[in-house]
Amino acid sequence: MKDSNSFKGYDFLLSNGSVEVHVIHRWPDNAIKVSTKKQVSPDKHQHIMVTYDGSQKARGLAIYFDGVPQELTVQQDSLNKTIKAESSFKVGKRDNSLYYRGEINSISIYPRALDAEEVKLDAGQDPIT
Repeated sequence: MKDSNSFKGYDFLLSNGSVEVHVIHRWPDNAIKVSTKKQVSPDKHQHIMVTYDGSQKARGLAIYFDGVPQELTVQQDSLNKTIKAESSFKVGKRDNSLYYRGEINSISIYPRALDAEEVKLDAGQDPIT
């Protein structure tokens, strides 16, 4: 995500214990923003997965905690243009803001949105529940 240029790009972050995801062409009028209703556990190792199907709709985003899909609050759902930004991929901050303080054990990036069963496997959970 590029701080300048109306925050073009994407990110996910912790905000007051909830996970927020932004997918933005121009904030706030051409963007998606969702957040989890449930908060992450502050003193527990958790697997967090975000998937996005590229549909330019909030319903195309999913957030999972330890392989379990989370109920989301949609705060913005008006994306209709590209999110491609001239910025390198960053971990632990936006372009020049929102610095993360905590531990990250691993990061995986997939070329497509995983389905719920694949997310469970990635989280180390039994996919048959």
